[in-house]
Amino acid sequence: MGVVFNKGFLWFGLWGCVAGLIISLLFVSPVIAMQKTKERIKDIVFASGFMWAPIAFVIGGAGIIAWIIKLFI
Repeated sequence: MGVVFNKGFLWFGLWGCVAGLIISLLFVSPVIAMQKTKERIKDIVFASGFMWAPIAFVIGGAGIIAWIIKLFI
C-alpha cells in the first residue's frame, strides 16, 4: 500500500497524540482553570502552546529523520 498505512507509523502517531493529551490534561488544564480573567486565560493558553511547540518540532523532526533512515536501511 504505502508507508502512511504502515501499522508502526500509525501507532507512533497515535501514542504521540495520547501522550500529548495526557500531558495537557495533567499540567496545562488545571492552570488554565485557576485563572480569574479572560486575558490571563488567553496569556496562559498562548504560553503553553508556545512552550510545547519547539518540543513538538524536535520530536516530529526526529521521527521524520528516523523514518527516512529506516527507509534506506
